Amino acid sequence: MPLSPTREGWHRARHERVSRPALRVLAPILTAATTALAALGAAAAPALAAPTPPTPTADASTAPASATAADESIHIMAFTDSDVIVLESNGRFALVDSGEDKDYPDGSDPRYPLRPGVIQGAPNEDAMWAYLDQLGVNDTNLEFYVGTHAHSDHIGTADTVIEKYHPKRIYTPEYSDAWITSARNLWDNQYVYDQMIAAANKATAEHGSALIQHLVPGAPVTPAPEAPTTASPTFDFGDMRIEIVNYDESYKQPPYIYDANESAWGVKVTAHDHSAFLASDIENFYGDEDRLAPQIGDVDVLKLGHHGSISSNSEGYLTTLRPEIAFQTGRFSTLAPATQRTLDRLGTRWYPADEVRVSGHNSMIVTLADDGVHLADVDPTSDGLVYRVRPSASPRVAAYKHGVAVPQSGWRWIGENYYWFDNSPYATEGGWVKWRGAWYYLGPDGAMLAGRWLNDAGTWYYLGADGAMLTEWVRDGATWYYLEPGSGRMAANRWVASGGSWYYIASSGAMSASAWIRSGGAWYYVGLSGAMATGWLKDGSTWYYLDGSGAMLAGRWLNLSGTWYYLTDSGAMATGRVTINGTTHTFSSSGAWLG
Repeated sequence: MPLSPTREGWHRARHERVSRPALRVLAPILTAATTALAALGAAAAPALAAPTPPTPTADASTAPASATAADESIHIMAFTDSDVIVLESNGRFALVDSGEDKDYPDGSDPRYPLRPGVIQGAPNEDAMWAYLDQLGVNDTNLEFYVGTHAHSDHIGTADTVIEKYHPKRIYTPEYSDAWITSARNLWDNQYVYDQMIAAANKATAEHGSALIQHLVPGAPVTPAPEAPTTASPTFDFGDMRIEIVNYDESYKQPPYIYDANESAWGVKVTAHDHSAFLASDIENFYGDEDRLAPQIGDVDVLKLGHHGSISSNSEGYLTTLRPEIAFQTGRFSTLAPATQRTLDRLGTRWYPADEVRVSGHNSMIVTLADDGVHLADVDPTSDGLVYRVRPSASPRVAAYKHGVAVPQSGWRWIGENYYWFDNSPYATEGGWVKWRGAWYYLGPDGAMLAGRWLNDAGTWYYLGADGAMLTEWVRDGATWYYLEPGSGRMAANRWVASGGSWYYIASSGAMSASAWIRSGGAWYYVGLSGAMATGWLKDGSTWYYLDGSGAMLAGRWLNLSGTWYYLTDSGAMATGRVTINGTTHTFSSSGAWLG
């Protein structure tokens, strides 16, 4: 009943930390679509006319800017299924992952079966090559390549990158299918890894590249002959300082790891007293984020871990890093609700890849400069206000201005639905809302329901075409229903008074018409209009009399204006010769008693 509605409250997901050994025996955890963006008033709206409140203010201190030759830039490609990150400093380049390619095992080689889940084709590969060409990346200026871990959405193109650009140093952790405890997570890992290593070995032989798979503090930047695959995890790249983290190799030892993500390397970039952390797919199942967070420290920019999935980006980790800007390289729907709320609480400007692509950009470009951290314009609307919509998981609809969550009030037309904001960045989800004296109902996804019946806690209501809860008479098809004034509850199994007449509402809620009604031990009749009849009533060829209350009289005499009538036990008016209590009486064809 909407007189005292209670809206469904927000629930904050709890992050439970579990030890590494314990989690190695857990069942697989699913990690994932579409970011739907709608500017205010962008589509034709139904009849509901809601006022537009003043635009809330938000802290968006980082002004859009473009990279310059003197500044250090990070290009995070706006792909929903791949990680591709380009580092640029002093006219030289580096790559941290390079995403999917169009090559995948066909099953002909028993070492590389075509398993379920293997990505067949890569729609983003061509866009990556075009972007690298536009930047001017070539076989003389790619300083290093980091393949963070053996997943095709990170290193699928690694072999081609190495063959094409001949990076001086190639960093990647060792990998074997034998170290993965979940057969479901093997995919084409071994295939893409072996392809990468083969290309790296060829580049080493033909171009003097170095393959680095072991990181030891204090080791040389370029491996020494006595340790040809070992180097320092920290080194300079132009005016950038690079630090690779999470290079512990215990994952190679029993009881091994659930997924290659647990061996992923992350990359911290520092320049001009500002920093970014590129988190790859580092997760927190085994507490890796908790362990690394103090080492990483505060950062200005964060590439969210594992595409923003619930397996990464714990509240404690994000709170320690406190990024000013964050970017999600996956589908928005995979971002954990708790992650979204933490970023919003921290005031972080964050962007999903889809949103950047909608704005017409292939990448999010962040520049680390002496005067601060600058983000190239990635806002898809002129005023920076967007609504992010996810198909599942609360909050379903949220408002952002220049990447920062901003409160909204009142109705907003987004996509093809109205949503209600109650001085919050998040649209209210589920329950009744009162606006301008009328009640409206929000579905579990926050969308206002309209033009339909609603069952709320066992009670039926009807919502009009504009979404407002209706009262009194409603016609649905050929049937009339009655909704209680004030409450809107559908009446059922009872009489209702309306317009000076009485109507009977059946158990289905439908108004009865042209029918006898048994109620309270008496019979009543409702006509074609549904109104209760009184007085004389002819049903077929038989006359009945209904008193002022509508009750049919039966088994009794009736005197009307001095004329006597007799109503039999069935209620039928007597005519002709009728024996009553042992006495025979004569009635005219009109029912009048003759004697």
